[in-house]
Amino acid sequence: MAIALRCWTGAVLAIGLSACVTPYAPVEFDQSGETLHTVAILDDTLPDTVLFYQTGSLGTKLGMVGLVAEAPFRDAAQSRMDDLIVALGFDGETMFEQSLIEGFAAAGIGAHVVSAERKARGLLEDYPDLPTPADAYLDVVNVGYGYVSKGVGRPYRPTLGVQVRMVSADGSERVLLDQQIIYGPVAHYASVIELEGDDSFGFAGLDEMEEDPERVISGLKTAFESVAAELTALIGHAPTPEAIEDKPS
Repeated sequence: MAIALRCWTGAVLAIGLSACVTPYAPVEFDQSGETLHTVAILDDTLPDTVLFYQTGSLGTKLGMVGLVAEAPFRDAAQSRMDDLIVALGFDGETMFEQSLIEGFAAAGIGAHVVSAERKARGLLEDYPDLPTPADAYLDVVNVGYGYVSKGVGRPYRPTLGVQVRMVSADGSERVLLDQQIIYGPVAHYASVIELEGDDSFGFAGLDEMEEDPERVISGLKTAFESVAAELTALIGHAPTPEAIEDKPS
């Protein structure tokens, strides 16, 4: 698994791309001071590899030697997971974008997807010209999705982490919102919006997942739709009740 994603094991999904380097300071959207009629959603693609791992495995407890010994088994499991999702034809990108559009519509805000060229995974630094006018750019980067276990003997549950930044499209590129959202966290972290996962989509391992592929997809679908709902709620109205409150720092 990529080093960037390993950062998520001890930090917060691959959101650790920023959290592992400098303290993260979110920016909340000012619903009373800002008026949005239309949002341009910048297109993003899903990571090539689907997350599948267990925190606190024997290999991680034994340090580098344990990780090296565990690597062939971990890589084989990762390959099986990737093959399973490909075979099932899961299109999380389209599902997520459609969920955002529907969520914004429910809040009275128009939204459309705009193509964006990304030189690397991460938030854009330069924004494309808009073929259709909009009040703001919404940049959402999927930094990791799949199934993870909180430890030995614990079920693998769906998870999804995104980085989000919304900036004004009036030319100033003023930051209107900057958040990180994670569904199905393996631990708790400050300054990150956490959405509790659903135990009904828990699996003992890959064998069970391969025997019940429909539930695998349902779990991922729930993760993507839940994150989209939380994001549109942050912009369009009050946060959804699923957001975990009073979590330890």
